[in-house]
Amino acid sequence: MEIVSRRHSRSALGYHFVFVTKRRRRVFFGKVEAALKRVLSEVSVGAGYGLELVGVDRDHVHLFVTAPPDAPPSEVARRLKGESARRM
Repeated sequence: MEIVSRRHSRSALGYHFVFVTKRRRRVFFGKVEAALKRVLSEVSVGAGYGLELVGVDRDHVHLFVTAPPDAPPSEVARRLKGESARRM
């Protein structure tokens, strides 16, 4: 994780998110897992977030994301979950 310098501040914000499937269904394996990682990477690049680490188990996903200080954690989570769900 790198330190981001702006005009009046320096920050290094990292968020750990865990997303579970509905009713903990085991759907993340094989092609679905690969597609999910690709989609999450595309969404994070498009939003300006740094996707540092993605861990996928069969019924949940761990994400470690870096974001600028003006992006609230709820917005980061909403954007990653919403856009990845629509694309999947």
